[in-house]
Amino acid sequence: MPVGIAKDSIEKLYFNFHKTPILLVSGEDDEEINRFLRGALDALEERFDRYLVIDPESVLAAGVARREVNHIVSSDAIEGLIDALGHKETEAGTVLVVPSVTSVLASISNDHAAKFKKFFEGFSANDGVYCLVADTMWKLSKYSYELWCRQVAFYGDGIWIGSGITSQAMLRVATQRQEHRNPVEGGYGYLVTKGSAVLMKYTQPSVEGEEG
Repeated sequence: MPVGIAKDSIEKLYFNFHKTPILLVSGEDDEEINRFLRGALDALEERFDRYLVIDPESVLAAGVARREVNHIVSSDAIEGLIDALGHKETEAGTVLVVPSVTSVLASISNDHAAKFKKFFEGFSANDGVYCLVADTMWKLSKYSYELWCRQVAFYGDGIWIGSGITSQAMLRVATQRQEHRNPVEGGYGYLVTKGSAVLMKYTQPSVEGEEG
């Protein structure tokens, strides 16, 4: 999945779900994260046959009619999907997009919240389901010692939106340089893979009106 353009080399950057089945996207600003996710949905629509967005606050579907069929918004529908995930009934090759995992946990029953966490605790690429999990780091940090959250960050790869990459530990940067501490302008972030952080202009929504 294309995720942006490297600032220095102007090379197109990709994230490979086959190598890393969970893409963690984080940062310090909800709006910037959601802007990247809207662009990411354009890429998913082009490259994957099936994706589902678990979005109780409907932050990604506003004004985009073609995406309504893929959006799961109500608590009942989210809980139904979680049950299906637990029974491994989700179609192979599906990409699950979670714009705010903490919002999902807050929108469902305690029983289903526990099931959702268990899904991540036992996550296996062999099940054929891929995940794009996002949230601001200050929200995720409340769960950083829970097993499900550690599993989401297990690979250490992902995308950091905006400034502040040196103030977090879930996306693992092997060597932090001064440039990582510098402020990042809007529309930029880092692709982190195998300990390397590449500054990039991240994927933008194809139509500005889709930003809601």
